[in-house]
Amino acid sequence: MCSPASPQVWMASAPRRSPRAGSAKKPKGWDEFVRGVAPEPAKAGTTIQTLSVVFGSGRASDELIVIVKNVEGDANARLNAFKSVTRNAKPELLPVIRGLINDKVLGTVSRSALAAYDDPNIPKAMLSPWPGRSEEQQAATVATLTSRPSYAKALLEAIKAKKVPATVISPFQARQIRSLGDESLNKLLTEAWGEIRDTPEAKKAEFAKWEGLLTPDTVAKADPAKGRMIFMAACSACHKLYGQGGAIGPELTGSDRHNLKYLLENILDPSAVVPADFRVSVLNLKDGRTITGVIPEQTERTLTVQTPAERITIERTQIVKQAQLPVSLMPEGLLSALGDENVKNLIAYLMSNGQVEMPK
Repeated sequence: MCSPASPQVWMASAPRRSPRAGSAKKPKGWDEFVRGVAPEPAKAGTTIQTLSVVFGSGRASDELIVIVKNVEGDANARLNAFKSVTRNAKPELLPVIRGLINDKVLGTVSRSALAAYDDPNIPKAMLSPWPGRSEEQQAATVATLTSRPSYAKALLEAIKAKKVPATVISPFQARQIRSLGDESLNKLLTEAWGEIRDTPEAKKAEFAKWEGLLTPDTVAKADPAKGRMIFMAACSACHKLYGQGGAIGPELTGSDRHNLKYLLENILDPSAVVPADFRVSVLNLKDGRTITGVIPEQTERTLTVQTPAERITIERTQIVKQAQLPVSLMPEGLLSALGDENVKNLIAYLMSNGQVEMPK
C-alpha cells in the first residue's frame, strides 16, 4: 500500500488537485520515481512535469513551457501544460502568455490568464487588433479587461473611439466595472456604453414596453429555433432548459414559462427575490483584481467563483476583501442589449412546449 505522501498517490490524485506552484513538499522518493519512468514519459503525459512544478522544480516549468510553445504539438498536451505552468503568476511567464493571445489553441486561456498580471501593456496587446473572429477570445478579453480599473479604462476608451463594438460589454460586465469603485470609470462607462437602468420607475417603463411589444400574435409569429440560438449564447451558461445548459441559475424547464408576466418579471428584475446560493460576491485579490460572481463551492483553503465567462478557484490567502451583494448574478438590461427581434425569438423559445430544432 502506498503511503499518503508517496509519489504513486500524488500521481493518482493529480487530476483532482489544483495547488499552486511550489506549494507542496516533494514526497520521499519522488526523484527516483521520475527517473524510473523517464524511459516511458508518454505513459504519464504532462502529469510528472505538473507535479514537479507543484514541488518547486524550475526545470519542470521550463519543460512545460517548451510544450506550450510548440504550435505543432498535441492540442490537449499544450492546454494541460499551459494550465499547469500558469497555476500562479510569475513575472517571467508574462512574455510567454502575452505571445500566445492569438494562438489557435491557447488564445482564449492566455487572454484569461493575463488577468493575474498588472502590466500597462496588456490592454493594448489584447485590443490591437480586436479578436473579431473568435467569440471565445472576445469573452476572455472582456473578462480580463473588466477586472482592473486601468484595464477597464482602456477597454471603454476603445469602445468610445469605435475601435471595439459596445455590444461586447454585457449588463453583467457593466455592473462589474461599477463594482471597481472608480467614479471616473462610471462616467466613462455611461459615455461609451450607456446606463444601467435600475430605478423602480425605469423598470416599470421597461416592463410596459416589452409587455406591449410581446403580444400573443407577435410571439406566435416569432422563430423559436432562432430563439434557441439566442438562449444558447445569452442564457445557457447559467440556466438549463430541456436538459441543456448550466446549473448556476435556476432550472427553467418546469417554471411558469408560458406566462409572459412571469418571464418579464424574472428577466427584467432578477434581483427582486434572490436565493442565497445565487447572490453575487465581489472579491478583491492581493494581485489587484476584482472578481464578481457566485460561489458554488468552497473549502477551508479555496473558493470557487463562477462568472459568466469562467470558473475560477482562488486560495483564501489571496483574498483581501470579500462581500456578498443582495443581487443576482443575472444582470438587468439583458433584453435591451439583445434588441427587439432577438427578444421576440427568445421569448418564443422560452414559451415553447418542447425542444425545437436548431436553425439550419
